[in-house]
Amino acid sequence: MKIVVAEKKAQPARQGINPRTGETIQIAAKPASKVVRVRALKKLKEMI
Repeated sequence: MKIVVAEKKAQPARQGINPRTGETIQIAAKPASKVVRVRALKKLKEMI
């Protein structure tokens, strides 16, 4: 298995729409964060 730590960029606040009511809503900003990604190696894929 290959484990990689990737960085996600910060997301600014934005406008959204509630699909049920059609009302405009404010979606909060998200700070930058780190994400762990796991990938199967070729030998593992061949075993399956």
